Formats: sequence, C-alpha cells, structure tokens
Amino acid sequence: MTEAHHYFDERDQPLPEWDGVWSKLDAFFGSDTPPHITLRKFSGRGGRFDGPSHTIVISDAATGNGLVQIVAHESAHLSLYQVTRGASAMEPFRFFDEGYSDIVGKTIAGENMTNHKRYALAIASAQVKAKALGFAQVQNWSSYAGNRPSEGNDHAYPVGSSFVYFVIDSFGEKKLFDFFRDVGETKDLDTSFQHVFGVGAAAVEQRWKDHVVKNAVPESPLTITEMFPANNSTDIPVDIAELHVKFSVPMMPKVCVSTPGKNTGVSYTNASWTDDRTLVIRTEGKLLPGTTYKLALGSDQHPCHLTSAGGAPLPTTPWVFTTKKADATPHS
Repeated sequence: MTEAHHYFDERDQPLPEWDGVWSKLDAFFGSDTPPHITLRKFSGRGGRFDGPSHTIVISDAATGNGLVQIVAHESAHLSLYQVTRGASAMEPFRFFDEGYSDIVGKTIAGENMTNHKRYALAIASAQVKAKALGFAQVQNWSSYAGNRPSEGNDHAYPVGSSFVYFVIDSFGEKKLFDFFRDVGETKDLDTSFQHVFGVGAAAVEQRWKDHVVKNAVPESPLTITEMFPANNSTDIPVDIAELHVKFSVPMMPKVCVSTPGKNTGVSYTNASWTDDRTLVIRTEGKLLPGTTYKLALGSDQHPCHLTSAGGAPLPTTPWVFTTKKADATPHS
C-alpha cells in the first residue's frame, strides 16, 4: 500500500507540504525513492543525510527556494544511496553523488538548468586547463570539496555535476543509472566503466576532460549594466521600494551582498534574483533621510562573490548612495 505522505518529522508526524518534492524525486528515481523520509532541523548551514535510516537534516535558517533545494538535494542522496546500495556515500564515489544530487536539487527548486550546465562545464574546463581535474582528485572528495562549500572549494560541486552532464550527453541517462547500479555491485570505478561504457577509467577521464573543454560556452565579459540607485548618487527618495543591479550576462543565482555598518531598511536577507541578470533588494519601510548607505556586491572578508553562469567572478564592488535630507521647512 502506497503511503499518503512521504516526509515525516522526528515524531513521525507527516509533513504534507513536502509531498510535491517527493513526487518530483519519484520522476527521477522511481522505485528507488524512499517512501518514508524523516526530516529534522538543525542549527547550522546546508544539510546532511543518513542513508540507512532514510533521514535528512536541514538547516533551520533555510527558507524559500533555498530550502526546497536543500530538501530535494539531500533526498536525492537518499535515493542514490538506494540505487547504488550505499556505494554513493563512500568516499571514492561521492563526486558523482554530489554532482547528480546538485542537478536534481536545483531542477526541483526551479533553477535555470541551462545556466547551471553552462556554469558546470565552464568551471570544469577551467580545472582541466589548470591540470586540476581527474579521478585522482575527485575521488578524494573530503579533501577536494571539504566539509561544506566555500570560496576555496566552490569548484567541486560544479565539477561533480560536469561529470554527470558528460555521461548523459555521451551515453544517455539510462546508461548513467546503469553505471550507478553497477558501482553498487563492483564498488570499483574502473570495473564499472568497463562494464557499462566498454572503456576503462583512463579513457573515460580523457573523454570527460575533452567534453567539458569542447562544450564550455565562451561568454561576453561580465559587467554591471545598471545600478539603482546609481553608485555614489545623492538625493535618493527615502520611500523607494527596492534597489536593483543588472548584469551583462546570465548569473548564477547565488546571493552575495554585504551590508556593513548601519544600513537601516536595507538587508542582504531581502535580496533575490528576479531573472538571471537582475538582483533586487527589497527595502524595509522607508529609508533614513540624509543617510549614506554603504553596501557591496560580494565580500572579500567572508569571502563570497557573485558569479556569472560561465564561471567568471565579479570583483567585490562598492555600492554607495545617499538619501535626501528631511524637509526642514516649518509648516504653518
């Protein structure tokens, strides 16, 4: 008998708001989608999963599409754990587990996957040119990617995704799942490549490198085409509803805006992408009169940078404007 609901809290109470995510997972994984997933919250960033118990643990700070993406991503891990009989959680195979879970999570959250693929191939191509991409590197995932994404290792997940895109483009999605299942049997990358693709790991690695370099799409230079309010502008009305920045090329939907100091009414938590080239910050009530607001697109301190779909980072860019002074004219 099929369960009416599929996500449950730690008290085993149903969470029907996540049934739509489960249905979309089922379209990817079919009978390998766990029918009963426990969802717990924790104070921290991102998420975790435990394959044997069919449990995901999600940041209690995540909201909106970001929350949907994390739930879908961690649930994809559980499903791949089923497909591979647990092999996908092992260190040598986490690169394709994270790569495919990243694709599934972003697809279910409604991201622009054309941009995601462009980004993944561009990042992987850059790694090839830097002689930093290969199975020797990615199979040591704990060193390659670290415990969580950061500026120092933010190439890792796109590289994992680029491998998945390469397999789908070169052999088809059915062969991708044949490969997943075979790894569950052999627990050996080279042997499974021989079984499923008819060539060994060295040949697959070279084809992967050639594929990402050949298919990485050159893009125009990344520039800011519009800022409102304009940088260093003055006499800005205090009742503007939002600030926005437009870019010359499609961007990855990472929000990275710093608001150092007292920027009353302007917060990076109210920033979002309205399309792949426009970043908007909604204001909270009226801004303060006669006040200089100092923001930055990106941050060298954290660090965090806005990035184009082709993988080009935007240098940290100051964004400063001053509001109109209060009307001091006495009223009769």
